[in-house]
Amino acid sequence: MNTEEYNKFLQTDTWKQIARKRAAIDGYRCCMCGSCGTMVNPLQIHHITYRNIGGNEDVYRDLVTLCKVCHKSVHHMMNRITDETGKRGWKDSMPLADHVLDV
Repeated sequence: MNTEEYNKFLQTDTWKQIARKRAAIDGYRCCMCGSCGTMVNPLQIHHITYRNIGGNEDVYRDLVTLCKVCHKSVHHMMNRITDETGKRGWKDSMPLADHVLDV
């Protein structure tokens, strides 16, 4: 899925349902700071990896609820990693902590 297709997917009812369910799983709170979100710092759903985009059940294990500030911090941290091709970003092969994946 390229960036344009991904951005279109984020506008679909399928994604909106997935995002609402993930937020409910996380108790409508940021999993990093515990914020319940505000108008200035809303809750967002972050893809831990991009392996499970779509409607399968595994997608919920690949998402986490973050406030906008923490989401930006996570992306800043993730973008410090450079893979073997020189691309900066998250490495899907990196192991994730078990508590991040519990649904």
